Amino acid sequence: MRKFGVFYRGVFPWFGDIVRDINCDIVCKFDVGMPKKKLNYQQRWRLKHRPVTIYLSLEEYEALKQLADKTKLSYRELLYGAAKDIKKLYEEITRKYADSYTNEIVKVKQDYEVKISQLRKDYEAKLSQLRQDCENRVKEAHKRGFIEGQRRALGYR
Repeated sequence: MRKFGVFYRGVFPWFGDIVRDINCDIVCKFDVGMPKKKLNYQQRWRLKHRPVTIYLSLEEYEALKQLADKTKLSYRELLYGAAKDIKKLYEEITRKYADSYTNEIVKVKQDYEVKISQLRKDYEAKLSQLRQDCENRVKEAHKRGFIEGQRRALGYR
């Protein structure tokens, strides 16, 4: 037997919980909500474009008006152009700082690698010195043991 899901879209949210708990063998589809209306051009345009409201003092408004008159641009075009210029400036500044920051990181990394290589050389030199000392001690102990073994073999104590 195959089970089917129950679908519900409507005004009463608690009814969906009840329907979700039902396991039945029949597909139950019903719609209690209002039919969807198609949006006209203005409504679609408003969904895609967000309004921006700013409050300016009289001095700021006059300055903006004079600038718009001199450049023969609308307020919207003038403000949008200013925002684009600010964005370019911000990207340029962050790129410069990022470049200088990466240069500093490279410099620190190179200093770190130099220090690590120096420490590695010192470690290898000390390790070889300790190895030589140990080999010399082993040879001396071997000689001492060999000589003492000969003495014992000859009967000297």
